[in-house]
Amino acid sequence: MKSDVNSLHTCQKQLVDLQNENAILRERLYQLEQILDILPENLICQDFTNQEILYSNRA
Repeated sequence: MKSDVNSLHTCQKQLVDLQNENAILRERLYQLEQILDILPENLICQDFTNQEILYSNRA
């Protein structure tokens, strides 16, 4: 019986650890999604800037 209680406590601790890790990973995922929302706009602007540089160098 005592072994079962110890096993249960161990499982509960592992569950809490996994829940904490999950929360951290969800926060990181959210941050990465925010970055990805911004990136395309910056990449498009950068592409136009690169094209302008190419055209001005050809002139």
